[in-house]
Amino acid sequence: MSRRVPGVAAVRPFMAGHRRSRLLRAGWGAADQAFSSLTNFALGILIARTVSADDFGAFSLAFATYTIILNVARAAATTPLIVRYSGLEPDAWRPGARAAMGMSFTIGLASGAACLLVGLVAGGALREAFVALGLTMPGLIVQDSWRFAFFSTGHGTRAFANDVVWAIVLFPAFALLTATGRVTVFWPVVAWGGAATVAAVLGARQAGLLPAPRRTRAWWREHVDLSSRYLGELAANMTATQASMYVLGIVAGLGAVGALRAGQLLLGPLNILYQGVQLVAIPEAVSILRSSVQRLRQVCILLSVFLGAVATAWGLLLLAIPDDLGVALLGHTWANAREVILPLSLSVVAASLTTGAYVALRALAAARRSLRANVMGSTIQGIGIVAGSVLGGAPGAAWGWAATNVVGFGIWWREAFAGLADFRRPGPTAVPPEEPLPPA
Repeated sequence: MSRRVPGVAAVRPFMAGHRRSRLLRAGWGAADQAFSSLTNFALGILIARTVSADDFGAFSLAFATYTIILNVARAAATTPLIVRYSGLEPDAWRPGARAAMGMSFTIGLASGAACLLVGLVAGGALREAFVALGLTMPGLIVQDSWRFAFFSTGHGTRAFANDVVWAIVLFPAFALLTATGRVTVFWPVVAWGGAATVAAVLGARQAGLLPAPRRTRAWWREHVDLSSRYLGELAANMTATQASMYVLGIVAGLGAVGALRAGQLLLGPLNILYQGVQLVAIPEAVSILRSSVQRLRQVCILLSVFLGAVATAWGLLLLAIPDDLGVALLGHTWANAREVILPLSLSVVAASLTTGAYVALRALAAARRSLRANVMGSTIQGIGIVAGSVLGGAPGAAWGWAATNVVGFGIWWREAFAGLADFRRPGPTAVPPEEPLPPA
């Protein structure tokens, strides 16, 4: 089956506005990501203060599982939607959005069934957590997918409003559970996933369309060239990062892992900023590419410079934190975290300077190049962290991370510049009509 990609004739210049409007959309992206992250953070704190240690451990495993499935859905459904459907007229965007959301729903349904099976096999708190997660996984995945769908049309306010509704439903429900004494892990997870399901239903109302799960197979066939490689990138990143953390724990002990995690926690605001900017930057880059490759190159370079400057300023701020404030923030972990702040800050600066290359390769739909860069960068990063762990514990691992991110910067930009040089803009084509869909 040939891949159906809407052509230039379907492009709507909604992203061709002034610099002020682009900054406003970037602000909504950062605000939405910050609100979503803070909501999850607050939920974790509330559950930790409410349930037993075993129950919180079970919730942590359930949340980690959700995060993995979430990234799978983004790679298979919403990232291809952003790359190939951003900035299109509504009549051209809607068929793609229905199919992509259908793919997300199918992934949520299949993974939810798997979680139910795990829960039924397991016992105790783990059973409760995974049964609750299995029941609500479709809603959790679809709600996140609406966020990406809204940003692909430049409607970041809708994504933000959807996350606000999630929180408005979640926290009163959690308060009710606490008041009624339902403090086992099952009910908080049901409240969390149930609130997401309410927001997912609202997302359909906001978009004026329903997911089309029966188009899941067609969506995969049409976009497998992107989805399969984005899934490969996800696997490479997770394997390198998690494996290196396990090695650090074996070589240098759990304290070293804690020190590295504490240092990363201090850099957390930057990660929220980057994820929020990327929500907007990729659709913007897709729109810019349709008019000028040279302009895309300039914008991506400027994006990297800007984020690199922000990361540098944040790193200098962290280095200036007095010990009293550090202890107040991290307690006894501060003494070890202080030793890794400098190398981790340098690592984040190098990574931020790579953001423009990442955005460019996404806009170019150059999945083969981004996969190559990701696999090479992740492999080198894993080797660097492991080697540093053996040589110098947590500080050594942090310096290895920084050094390999500098190498990764070169790898990503080499691929980005090559992709920009090779790009050939397709000529105008008619947008194929949507195949008849069964009732959603």
